[in-house]
Formats: sequence, C-alpha cells, structure tokens
Amino acid sequence: MDRNIIITCKKCGMPLKKGTKICSYCQRRTGHFAGASKQKREGAVNIRDGKIVIPIPWVSLVLILLNTAIGLYKLSGGEAAILARYGMMTGALQKGEWIRFLASSFLHVSLLHLASNMYALVIYGFIFENRIGRGKYLLIYIASILGSALLINFIGGSALHIGASGAIWGLMTANLVYCLKTRREFLYLLYALFAVAGNAVYSFAYGVSWQGHLGGAIAGVMVGLLLFSKEGKKE
Repeated sequence: MDRNIIITCKKCGMPLKKGTKICSYCQRRTGHFAGASKQKREGAVNIRDGKIVIPIPWVSLVLILLNTAIGLYKLSGGEAAILARYGMMTGALQKGEWIRFLASSFLHVSLLHLASNMYALVIYGFIFENRIGRGKYLLIYIASILGSALLINFIGGSALHIGASGAIWGLMTANLVYCLKTRREFLYLLYALFAVAGNAVYSFAYGVSWQGHLGGAIAGVMVGLLLFSKEGKKE
C-alpha cells in the first residue's frame, strides 16, 4: 500500500495523498492543512506520524462484558425466577416496575441467543463507536433500550421479552442516519443499509420480539436525527 495515501476527504470519504487540500473527486476542501498536528482523527481511526491507530471501543467492550456476565449468571441457575422478575412485559410501566426496562436487555434465553447478540454488537458497534465517540454511542444505546422496552410495554402481548437486540437495532438505525447525513464512504452506507434490511426480515421469525426490535429502531432514528442534525452541513 502506498504510504502517501493515508488520509480521506472529510466531505466524500475518498482516499487521498497526504497534504491534498482540494479533493479531486468532490472538488471541495478536504479539511486537511499543511503543518497541522501530526495526530489526526479520520472517522474510525487515528493517524499518528503516518501510522494508522485504531482506538479501542471501550463502551462496546464493557457492554459485552456486562451482557456476558449477567447472561451466564442467569443460565447458571434460577432462570425462571430471574425471567419472571426482570423480563420486559406489557404493562410494566403502569405497574411501576421500572427495573424491567433496563434489566431485560441484559438477559438472554440461551447461550446461542447471547452469542449472536454479542457478535452483532461487535460487527455493528465497534466501528460506529469509534466514528461518533463514546458519549453519543452510549446515549444511543441507552435510548434504544428504553425505546424497545416502551413499545413492548404497550403492544408486547402476553410474552416476556429479553435480549440486547432492541439496543443493537437502535445502533443500526442510528448508524444509517449518520451515513445518510454525512454522505461519506459509499461502501459503509451500503453496509448500514444491508444490516438494517437483513435484520428486518429476521425480526418476523418465530419467537423473535419484533416489538423490541421496532422500538429500538425507532429510538435509534430519533436520537440519530437529533445528534447528527448538523453533520451534513459541516464544511
């Protein structure tokens, strides 16, 4: 790889040679200036002295550890009692059972359920966290948990709902909003579209909480629009 191609245009995301001021693709200023600091942030990576350094997605890692620890504890014994006490259900808000809103997202019905959600958090969360920052990422995650639980509270039916997929859905839709707002990196936009479309089909499979997925997705869009409202206006 040519070591000179170490920056991307901040407007269109195309790769450019170091020191380029006007992008040859979109014909706008790249946002990079000669004599600037040797350490620059380029979306999901940092460039320091010509070397690419990928930041550690600490929020995603902590969330994975929490989900795993709580999930394994639940599976170790007393599963039925834990689900009955902390699983999200219709009418929890009216009954004042607020703990279900957060606790239910950290519970999983099986090791496969836990593993699949943590895998999704890795592939959808790591890059997104590094692109937007830890604070915004955590805000979207928590808002998506609450949005997921809120919709279940009203139209969840008679079943108990558990799992982190509502929060993950919020991350996916917020990521899509971010891509559409910034209009950068076409391949990453396709990836975001594929993630949402592919998982939408799965959401209506038997035993899957489509209410939780939809609630998280709506919350992700709403928070994403608020957080990234000015992203497309940056020059």
